[in-house]
Amino acid sequence: MARESWHLDKRIPIAIIGIILVQSGSIIWGAAKLDSRVEVTENTLAARASKGLETLTQTAQNTNDISGLKVEVTSLKEAIRRIDANTQVIADRIYNDKKNR
Repeated sequence: MARESWHLDKRIPIAIIGIILVQSGSIIWGAAKLDSRVEVTENTLAARASKGLETLTQTAQNTNDISGLKVEVTSLKEAIRRIDANTQVIADRIYNDKKNR
């Protein structure tokens, strides 16, 4: 048996060949568009991840700043208590001095 190679003959309508070419072109165009959309999505996600990392870093820095401020506020409260105590001692001495005259 001799094998005949595949070939087109006049029985295949040109419309079917045209439809197959259009479908092939549509598939290639759709795949290219899908690739482009995936690339845009990847870039968007990468940008958002980067922004999220920056936000986390800034939040950590803010937390450190707040901790430092808490220490400073506590220190200021102590200083105000000492000033208040010293002021009270001075006021008592002035009052006692006036009372003893």
